[in-house]
Amino acid sequence: MNILETDRRILCRLTIDDAAFIVDLLNDSLFLRFIGDKGVTSRDDARKYILNGPVDSYPYSCIKY
Repeated sequence: MNILETDRRILCRLTIDDAAFIVDLLNDSLFLRFIGDKGVTSRDDARKYILNGPVDSYPYSCIKY
């Protein structure tokens, strides 16, 4: 489900279906250099990261739909 959509952007919540993207993002050399290693090296790690981070925080978000 999309939270916000404009002509150029679509903002939606992360789901476990985004695991491959999260693995790529969190292991990008610039991410590692400037943000740090989150210990996410597999899709299973990414699913856990998504569920225990973003998804877990959604009930406390100021964005409601």
